[in-house]
Amino acid sequence: SGGKLLGELQSSVGGGCDNLRDIAMTQDGGAVAVGDSLQGTNVGYDAWLFRLDASGKKVWDKVIATPAHDGFFGIAMAPDGGFAVTLGTGVEGGNYVPSLVRYGPNGDLLWQKAYDFDPADDRLDAVTWSGSGWILAGSTAAPRKCRIAAIDDAGGKAWEFVSNISVPSAANGVAIASDGGTWAVGGSSANDAGDVRLVRLDPWGNATCVSSGSCAGKSAKACDDGNACTVDACDKGKGCVSAAAADGAVCGTGGTCTAGLCVIPCQGPGFDVLLAASPSVGYRVAPIGATDLVVAGEVAGKQAAWDAWVARVDAKGKPVWTSFTGFNGQD
Repeated sequence: SGGKLLGELQSSVGGGCDNLRDIAMTQDGGAVAVGDSLQGTNVGYDAWLFRLDASGKKVWDKVIATPAHDGFFGIAMAPDGGFAVTLGTGVEGGNYVPSLVRYGPNGDLLWQKAYDFDPADDRLDAVTWSGSGWILAGSTAAPRKCRIAAIDDAGGKAWEFVSNISVPSAANGVAIASDGGTWAVGGSSANDAGDVRLVRLDPWGNATCVSSGSCAGKSAKACDDGNACTVDACDKGKGCVSAAAADGAVCGTGGTCTAGLCVIPCQGPGFDVLLAASPSVGYRVAPIGATDLVVAGEVAGKQAAWDAWVARVDAKGKPVWTSFTGFNGQD
């Protein structure tokens, strides 16, 4: 809080030229950083992200490498502890193909989707969580124009905005306003003289009340139908509209969208296991800790009598420990 340097980390994929583009804090006090790395054997840069713990120690890193130039540009955290990063793939000196890549809390890939924007995109420099999905900001290909787009958490595009000012422009940073709208900051350039520009949009990507139409004053939640497999938006003439996400889109926890519905495979802890050999019987069960159980009953003892028996088992039914109490009589 006082600006004191607490520590620093120097890291590299493999000794090449590395660029750090963006960083986001994780729920445990660590961070995920993104950028790109130029390796000695590759023609172009490779997209690179790495996870740090709270002490600044690198936990893991990931690289996306194609024959083209690849780079991660922006990152934002999701409420589930995962994150999304903007990826650009292209040729040095040419245009990028923009993608959004969604990862889980442990860096597991949930989905990756490329966007065929019109006009063609240059790159997406920033991303932030909107409360129900992602807001992306960047620029189009030449002549460069500021572009902002809303993507739901299954990868579907809800809306996009492209600046109509007469000079080249780009958005480099993005934030969510209190009403669910979007702030974006960037710059424009005319006659080699750059200007700082700020864009304010409503929750549906409109810059004016005229373009908002019947969506004026509607919050993002007003058009949320609660279905993870629909892309919710607002049309200035029709009002709230919801379109089915593409089949196969990721939804929920390990689910996929099918015909507009989220289908989640059974992931329950169902099992039927043998805890004690016959003759034996269980009488009581109670949870202990976050996931374990304590089971109590009796088993046949060595002297043709019954012994009291108790065992602790994990969430999969595997015994953690077992205890017997046997006296001279029946227990």
